[in-house]
Order: sequence, then C-alpha cells, then structure tokens
Amino acid sequence: MNIQNLLKDTMHLPYTLAGLRTSMEHMWGYISKQASAEECTRFRERWDQWIESVSSGDSPAGASYANKNPLPYNAVHILTFIKGLSDIYQVAYLSRTFEAGFDALRNL
Repeated sequence: MNIQNLLKDTMHLPYTLAGLRTSMEHMWGYISKQASAEECTRFRERWDQWIESVSSGDSPAGASYANKNPLPYNAVHILTFIKGLSDIYQVAYLSRTFEAGFDALRNL
C-alpha cells in the first residue's frame, strides 16, 4: 500500500472533538490577522457557542463527516464561516484544505 492511499484513507476516519477543535483553531490562524474586528467578533461568538455546546454535551448533529461521524452543527457553522473568509481573503492553503476534506461542507 502506498502513502497516497494511506492518506486518502486517513481523510475519512472519524474525527475526535479535540482534533476538530485543533483543526478549526489552526484554520482560524490563517484568517485571524486579515480579518476585521467585526469578523473576529463573529468568529469568537461562534467559537464560544461551540465550546459551550461541547462542554455541556449538547452538541446537535449537523452535516456528516464522510458519512461516519456527524459534525456538530456549531462546528459546521464555524467551518462555513472560516471557508467564506478564506474565499474572501484568498487563502490558498485553506481553499485546498476545504476542497480535499470536509466532505460535509461541499453541499453547504
């Protein structure tokens, strides 16, 4: 089995909430320095809502990730927001990331 096949298989493994959190923080890092104060506030509001829902165990399912593990609705909301800003600010790395992964976001 070659490395490309292993990487493709890995992309479809279920995520963990800690891994999802780390991924979203990483992606936000590419946007945060370019984002306006209003955009930063909107991100922070979404982020706080997601953290609260995860902490309380009240994380309703939204779109699915590779049809295995549902992404919490608030996470979809954050990822959609980041994707929109990455399109506005033309962040090539994030554009490629959204094209290659997050199957659930392709239909939003």
